[in-house]
Amino acid sequence: MFQGIDHAKADHRVPRPMKCHAVRFDLTAPGLSFFVKPSTGERPLETDSQFTSRFLRQHGLQFAVSSSAFFPFAKWPGVLVDVIGRSVSEGDRYSGSVPNLGSLVVTRDNHARFVRAGGDLRGRPLPVLAGRGRPAEGLERGRRPT
Repeated sequence: MFQGIDHAKADHRVPRPMKCHAVRFDLTAPGLSFFVKPSTGERPLETDSQFTSRFLRQHGLQFAVSSSAFFPFAKWPGVLVDVIGRSVSEGDRYSGSVPNLGSLVVTRDNHARFVRAGGDLRGRPLPVLAGRGRPAEGLERGRRPT
């Protein structure tokens, strides 16, 4: 698709009609960076609804994914919405964590990790499996990667 980005999709009819997308990012690919929709600033709620295709064009991106849950559901752009869970755009953390809801965190230098808020695991990496059911390299139960 683009250097550092692989995309696969599938359509299923059982147990019900659904479309599935999988995206893989090579975090070491030159020029690859991530951008999260900014907050609405001082306006009520945290951001406004927008079609993913318009977001892509507005910010001059090559690839865009609508990945954050929000409320209320909006069929049209421009509706003020509340992001459910952690959302950070260019260092501005405008939506906080929700207990037991994981987040993918990508740093400015393209290091990624999954974190979960709540309980004893607040802010610690989730156990991520790599390959054949083994813990991902550098992740040990209850320890941060070094």
